[in-house]
Amino acid sequence: MAVPCPCPSPAARRHERPPACGQPWRSAVLVALVTRAAPTGALKFHSSTAQVEASLPLLPYPASVQALQGTPPFSLSGPVEVLLGPGASAADPAVASLQRQVGRAARAVGEAASSYIRLAIAEDARENPESYRLVVNGSSAEITAASPAGLAYGARTLEQLVLAASSGGPSAMAHAIQAVDIFDAPVFKWRGMHLDVSRHFFPIADVKRLLDTMAMFKLNRFHWHLTDDQGWRIPIPGYPLLTTKGSGPRMKDGQVVTGEGVEGSYSEADIEAVVAYAAALHIEVVPEIDVPGHAAAAISAYPELGNVGSQPPPAPLNEWGQFKWTLSPTQDSVRAVTLFLARSLSFQPPCSSKFRLSANFAFPLSVSPSSW
Repeated sequence: MAVPCPCPSPAARRHERPPACGQPWRSAVLVALVTRAAPTGALKFHSSTAQVEASLPLLPYPASVQALQGTPPFSLSGPVEVLLGPGASAADPAVASLQRQVGRAARAVGEAASSYIRLAIAEDARENPESYRLVVNGSSAEITAASPAGLAYGARTLEQLVLAASSGGPSAMAHAIQAVDIFDAPVFKWRGMHLDVSRHFFPIADVKRLLDTMAMFKLNRFHWHLTDDQGWRIPIPGYPLLTTKGSGPRMKDGQVVTGEGVEGSYSEADIEAVVAYAAALHIEVVPEIDVPGHAAAAISAYPELGNVGSQPPPAPLNEWGQFKWTLSPTQDSVRAVTLFLARSLSFQPPCSSKFRLSANFAFPLSVSPSSW
C-alpha cells in the first residue's frame, strides 16, 4: 500500500510565505528540521509518471520537476567528484556546503571522473538571473545557471536531495538520487526575513546562523531591525551614547531591567562582517532605523533630540506599544537623522540600495516656529 506524501502540493509550496517574523530564527530552524527529518519512505521519488508531483523533499519547491524515465539513478555510494565549470567558484558558500555533503573537494574541470557533479554559468542566460537548471542522471548531476546566485540556488537544491538520499532508511532509493530534470526560477524577487534585534538582541553568531538557514531556503533579503524604543544597536559616529546608554539596560516603572536579549550593540566591524557574510550568501541586508517615532532609546541617550517640553525617558523602554517620545523637528534632530541614515547605508560591501525608515506611531505634536 502506497504511503501518501505528507508534503503540500507543488503549487501550494510555490506560494508559501517565509516563516513569520515574530521568532524568525526558531521558525527557520523548524523548517530546516522538518525538511531534513522527514521519513525517507514518505518522501521517496515516484517514477510512475513523467511529471513528479509533491514527492521531492525540497523547499521551496521548484517550478518544474520531471522524472527521466528509464535513466538510472545517481549513486552517492561511490566516489563523486565536484567539478567547477565557467563562473563557478569553490569560495561560494553554497558550493562549499555541497562539497561537504558529498565528501569530495571541488576542482576545476579537466580530469575525467566516472561520477561527478558539475556547476557552470550558462552562456545563454535566461530572463530571470536567479534561474537554474539541474539535470541528474546515472553518472552526473549538472547545474547550469544564469548568474552566481542562480548557481548557488541550484547547489542548494542538489544539497537537499543529497541530504535526503544520504539519510538512509528502508527506501530503495537510499544513497541515490533519481534521474530528474529540474528547472526553477523564483516567483517573487523579494524573498525576505525580518529579525528585530532592538527588542531582543542577538549576537553576531546567531545572526549568521539565521543567514545560513535563509540561504538554504533561497531567501534573499535580510530585514535587520536595528533600532526601536527598546534598544539602539548600530554605532553612529558622533553619537557614542546610542550604543552605550541607548542599548540598555532598560527601565520599567522605575525598575532597572537587565538580562539576555536586553543589553547589547554591534560594532562597525560586526555590521560589516554580517553584510559581507550575507553578500557571499546572495542575501541583501536591508537595515531599519526607526525615526521619528519609536525613538525612546535614542532620546534616553540624547534628550536634546526629543520633542520639546517632554521629559525624556531615563533609559530604553521595557514595554511595547505607542509612546509619546518622538524626535523633534529641529535642526539638531534633522542633522542626527541624516547621519543615522548615511551611516546605515555606508558599510562595505553596501548593505542595500534600500532601507526602511519607520515613521509610524508618532503622536501629533504642536511645535512653535521658535523651536526650529
